[in-house]
Amino acid sequence: MANPPPPRPPPLGSAPIGSAQAPNGWLPKFMTMKTTQSVKFDIGQIQQLQGHQNWEEWKSEVAMTMDYYGLLDFLRIDLKIHVSATDEAKETFRQGRLQAYAILRNHIKPVIPKLQACGHTFDEFSDRDPHALWQALKQIIPAVSEFSKGDMVREFHSMDQEHYDDLQAYFTRYNWLWATIKSMGITMDEYTRSTILLKGLESYDRHWVENQRDLMDSGLLDHQGILNKVMKLADRQQLNAHLAVNKKSSTSSTTSTQSSPSSTTGIKCSDPRCGRMHNGKVTNPYHEACGRHHPGGDATCYKLHPELNPHAKIPRTDSSSVNPQANRTALSFDSAPIGGAANLAYDDDVFFSLMAVVDCDTCEDNSTDEMGFALMASPGDNRDQ
Repeated sequence: MANPPPPRPPPLGSAPIGSAQAPNGWLPKFMTMKTTQSVKFDIGQIQQLQGHQNWEEWKSEVAMTMDYYGLLDFLRIDLKIHVSATDEAKETFRQGRLQAYAILRNHIKPVIPKLQACGHTFDEFSDRDPHALWQALKQIIPAVSEFSKGDMVREFHSMDQEHYDDLQAYFTRYNWLWATIKSMGITMDEYTRSTILLKGLESYDRHWVENQRDLMDSGLLDHQGILNKVMKLADRQQLNAHLAVNKKSSTSSTTSTQSSPSSTTGIKCSDPRCGRMHNGKVTNPYHEACGRHHPGGDATCYKLHPELNPHAKIPRTDSSSVNPQANRTALSFDSAPIGGAANLAYDDDVFFSLMAVVDCDTCEDNSTDEMGFALMASPGDNRDQ
């Protein structure tokens, strides 16, 4: 008969691991998360505890950080590992407890003298109990001294929205100060609190503040109404700031789009002498004399632009040079049909060279108009007159 297997050791956590609040079979969250690896030591990013003024905000950050690392139970109860736990579990517990203590210890430096003055000792070699440190902080930090009471009352009476980032920050600070002052047993009537709140808004909109005071004095507006109006005013300021940022961003984007050339608006000319962008494929040759694309060779170019011909003698007293606008009108296709343009005082081959340019759909940047104007402004043969 085979020997029975040896009895299995009791599972980790089958006995209470800590104080009476810890039930049987319960394990801290961080120990159930990691069984074969040590807990990563990280103290997180938390603001320093300054005292009662940022106690609530600091406490919230600590709770979220502890919960993220699975260490929140070290603050809630006094956890202790059972003697029957494995060495691996004991090491994991030790590291988690040390990490929880480090998160607290490294973010309370400004209030350590106050803790020591109240009797809390820091034995950095043996006493690293996060629960005890947490309880000590809860006992002494909310206890506001008489000097601090005076500071808060003075700040409350001298509040000004100019000292804050925006109206929302001003309104939030106002509510927090009053809640703290009220918790000290200090009383203040609603009219006085409304007056203090409005006084701090004079630097923002004096006319609006005066209107609200008139409504208060006439009995048409109470303290709750003032609070609601200030809240709406803060919301409107944030909305306007948001719209201004969006408008500025949109304007900057539009300007950038207009100033930067788009690669999809044309095709770069294949002739390196030109190098410009064209709306379509250019089939006519490029002429250096005029810097344009049109049919024919240099002879045609000089007929289209006789003023560019270095051998041509252009009379300066020609009427076309005196009044180029009249010549511009003469070529207007809106005022005369194309057929009527055949009566112009130019030989036929020059005219039809112009018409080939006008009908060409490959010229860009209104170049047809410019070439047409150049032809009309240039002297020609008057054989047909």
